[in-house]
Amino acid sequence: MKINFTGIKSPSYKESSRIDKQRSGCGEKFETVDTKTLTVRLTDDNKGSHLSNFKKALKHSGLSFRDYGNGDLVKIVVQTETSGAGIKNDEEVYKDIFLNNKQLIISQKTQPVFSFISRLLDEIALKQTTGNSRNFKNPFAISDGVAKLQEEISSQIYDYKA
Repeated sequence: MKINFTGIKSPSYKESSRIDKQRSGCGEKFETVDTKTLTVRLTDDNKGSHLSNFKKALKHSGLSFRDYGNGDLVKIVVQTETSGAGIKNDEEVYKDIFLNNKQLIISQKTQPVFSFISRLLDEIALKQTTGNSRNFKNPFAISDGVAKLQEEISSQIYDYKA
């Protein structure tokens, strides 16, 4: 199996967190929103077809490139919302996965897209570990971010009940 790194361009990773506190009749409540974002550009070349494979994964999932595509840009976002009164057993946690700013629901139907995302994350992580990351602006932050996204998405898929 040949692995092509030229079809993945300009990866960037960003994390952000926001805490909102609210007072209610029951005391102080809070909501925390943590966001992890990976953005890459995909291309097709003589060694690989990253962009074409992305389009095929969308098609096999019944999702349109018009809705979930953005040219050659792929933006993967995992957003975790936690709300409660600060007591561990009282917290509610919600996770959402977005692809190019559209929510992506885990289901049998969308499995090809999640498989594509998983392979893409694996390939970026492999690029970092093999030392082929010279085109990455901050390879260690990207590698760490990819690991976090892999964990978040894997846990969502694992928790999925058909």
